[in-house]
Amino acid sequence: MGHGDTENEGLSMQLQELQVQKEQMEQQLRELQGELRAQREQEEQRLRDVGQKAEEAHDQLEYWKKGFEKVKEQGCKVEIQLTEVRQELENRTMEFEILKQEKEELTDENEGLRRDMKRLRQQMSARQPSPQPSISLLYSNPYSIPPVPTTGLYESPDLRYSDPFNTAGAPPAEPQEAVRQCQFCRELFPGISITELDTHEQSHKVCPYCSLLCDPMTQQQFEEHVYSHGD
Repeated sequence: MGHGDTENEGLSMQLQELQVQKEQMEQQLRELQGELRAQREQEEQRLRDVGQKAEEAHDQLEYWKKGFEKVKEQGCKVEIQLTEVRQELENRTMEFEILKQEKEELTDENEGLRRDMKRLRQQMSARQPSPQPSISLLYSNPYSIPPVPTTGLYESPDLRYSDPFNTAGAPPAEPQEAVRQCQFCRELFPGISITELDTHEQSHKVCPYCSLLCDPMTQQQFEEHVYSHGD
């Protein structure tokens, strides 16, 4: 076996090793593309382009492998082609590292958003009803029921003053139940305690920034509204 045959065998082994490395790299790229697809819709086109280029490089490697016997005499040309393949692999490695970094950045960003949402939910859960009217009651609210001219607590006059028309022999009038009103939806609740009223008021979706009553919104729409105040 001549020197040229030995060199060609070495090139063939290098070509096979590069093919294995290329297939491993393609597998890693496909797995990474699947993870990033749910986080970045805009990256899909670029990832498809990268996959297409990888397939083309794979097809070229197969073509070089099948035609290796025909290019034995052209060792220099094969060496140039191998150099191009190595450069292509280096480019794919760089793209892989970039995509990996973007994934880590997206993960950190999602963690920050989850922490912000947790903080807002804790603020909303701990929010105590205020005796003063909220901003949503001072200005028009497209999602709230029109307010009624009533106060938060109604008591019968019979509880504070005697009936001047009551005769001495007539029994006193029966006391009426206290009626409490929700400061957000303005609904009246006769006979409930302050604790029960607080529980009802905390069940509403109220923006912690503008006090907008957001009950008709979905949870996602409500969260988007809250985040819009930070833009």
